[in-house]
Amino acid sequence: MVQESAKGYGVTLGCVALVLEKPGCKPKVYIGSGTSWSLGVVGRFKQYDDGFLLPVYVEKALDEGYEIVSKGLLCWIPNQLLLWYLSTDF
Repeated sequence: MVQESAKGYGVTLGCVALVLEKPGCKPKVYIGSGTSWSLGVVGRFKQYDDGFLLPVYVEKALDEGYEIVSKGLLCWIPNQLLLWYLSTDF
């Protein structure tokens, strides 16, 4: 699970992908982000689980009867690594 894999790196920022399905309909794919500095992707995934502060199109799909069947990370970076990178001189 993403939450478990992200824990070892502290807060992790990243791009997330959701797959939403509804019987008899084509699946939908949503690409978003987990960019909260304090919660990152773990916090974003919890929002999806709780139905809290959902993106407009995710909420619309859920209202239409779709359900989130899969969540994953497309890319990610731990906060500490991002801070190090931003603090280096080029």
